[in-house]
Amino acid sequence: MNFFSKLVRSKILSLVFVLVVLPAAYLVSGNPQTVFYLIAALVLPLACIWFPDELGSVTGVTGGGLARPQVTEPTPGIMVAIGGWCLLIGITFSVFYFHLR
Repeated sequence: MNFFSKLVRSKILSLVFVLVVLPAAYLVSGNPQTVFYLIAALVLPLACIWFPDELGSVTGVTGGGLARPQVTEPTPGIMVAIGGWCLLIGITFSVFYFHLR
């Protein structure tokens, strides 16, 4: 299986995951505001999964803090996608955990 088909499969799987999680979040919380917040929180992880090479190629000054860290080398796209999956799953489980407590 080549890289392109793996990337498309990852995009489809992440979209299906989100389309299953959003109605489940509404059923668990009963509050549409929770679903809105979850959508807002899942934008960055989905962007990392859908556009890993583009986001990984960003270099230069990041943030506006005093230290002003610099990203001097591109990040491999696979690492950006893995980070996106970790965020996607972590944010989802934390939202469900805190609403079921």
